[in-house]
Amino acid sequence: MKSAIRNTFDTMLLGAMSLIWGMLKRFNPRPLQEYYAARTPANSITVERVFNASLDDAGASLCRVCNNLIKSESNPKGLFERNQLIKVFNPRNNHFVVLYVMGAGSHGIPRNGISLDYDARRALGIAKEAKGEEPIELQIGVANVGDTEYFHMYTDHEKSSRSARVLTWVMCGYGVAMTVLGVGDVAISYVAHLFGLL
Repeated sequence: MKSAIRNTFDTMLLGAMSLIWGMLKRFNPRPLQEYYAARTPANSITVERVFNASLDDAGASLCRVCNNLIKSESNPKGLFERNQLIKVFNPRNNHFVVLYVMGAGSHGIPRNGISLDYDARRALGIAKEAKGEEPIELQIGVANVGDTEYFHMYTDHEKSSRSARVLTWVMCGYGVAMTVLGVGDVAISYVAHLFGLL
């Protein structure tokens, strides 16, 4: 008898969890975020040369640009700060990546160039172009709030960061839903009491 009850409870629990997971997947905000993020960044510049990232930079959500583009004491007019998130946008196919930016250091990247790892080149759809087989034109600029959220939720190389961000938004959504339900319940009770229905 106990095993039958336990099996029934397990089946009901798994069914409920499958339903909740299906709803979460159905209301996945990623397509909406991608739609709004697939735009040229504000105050962007054009880069026309792509270099392979060094082994140290590969897989670290990092790109390198010309040292003249990085702000410093000797270069206060640089466009980016070290370790700032920037968006690299490919206007040909509307693909983009959000990466941390660093100076070229001793790598010798020109002002119209950028260093990207394999994953970033693949996400941008520029495998052939990066080899010099076809011309390339990418737009790079500072990532806005939506780009930053997209990065932390889906593409950050730190998996714990992605999980924490998604969990935060799920809990936030749950809190908002419970607040709306609570306010609705109070409003219904008030109206019912006002008209003597309770």
